[in-house]
Amino acid sequence: MKKILIGILFFAGLISVTQVWAVQESSGRDNNRIKNQIKEAVKAIKEQVKKQEEQIKEKIATRAGDIKLFKGTKIVITQGELTGINGTILTIKKDDKSLQVLTDDKTQFRRKFWGKSEISEFSIGDKLNVMGTWTDDTKTIIQARFIRDISIQMRHGVFFGEVKSISGSTIVMSSKKRGEQTVTVDDATKIINRKQGVLNLSDIVPGHRIRVKGLWNSLNSVITEVTQIKDFSLPVQPKSSVISTIAPTVEPSATLSAVPSVSPTSIASPAASPIVPPIR
Repeated sequence: MKKILIGILFFAGLISVTQVWAVQESSGRDNNRIKNQIKEAVKAIKEQVKKQEEQIKEKIATRAGDIKLFKGTKIVITQGELTGINGTILTIKKDDKSLQVLTDDKTQFRRKFWGKSEISEFSIGDKLNVMGTWTDDTKTIIQARFIRDISIQMRHGVFFGEVKSISGSTIVMSSKKRGEQTVTVDDATKIINRKQGVLNLSDIVPGHRIRVKGLWNSLNSVITEVTQIKDFSLPVQPKSSVISTIAPTVEPSATLSAVPSVSPTSIASPAASPIVPPIR
């Protein structure tokens, strides 16, 4: 009897150990899955932080004191006015102080809304944010690593307006929201009418309504790199044909509506009142 009891207890213990091993193995798989999910989440967060790093640095630099020094020779300048361009060397003015900005193949250029740019898009008077390092003890020369031209809003903007004047390859148009804009036309500019027909610049005259696609400099109100101009005023619509089609369509409708509205009442009134003699 004791042997049977011992055998039962042995098998019961074996079953319990097997269940514990199964639970531990299942728990291990769950832990691995959770660890992998955490790793993926951390990786995604790191990538997002890296993309926003430059934006965060610049937001910090826009606080009081536009010129700030970081860790010795590093420098951040915001809202510096571009006063000169000489090849890869820029001259900016900040707080009545003139500074030289050196650029090379490692320098990154950006527009206002973070699109890639280059020095050829810059114009005198533009506002620049510059990040780099001082190269001299007098702190007048900066080796730039990042330059953002906040005066350049976008490359492929679409703008509507009325032509005010044309001089050579330059059009001045007036828009409701942005006032007068100067449009620069070059050989790459395609000019069409509202029916997609090809036009020449000489076909556009003051008073025409146009649409322009190009690069807008919001500070100087200049649109360059114009890819297309569409003239909605061409071809001219003939006015005489509109008048002739309207006149004959009005008179028949008035005559037809008047006839049936009168005749039923005039006929019905005498029929409704006959004199019937009394029956005797």
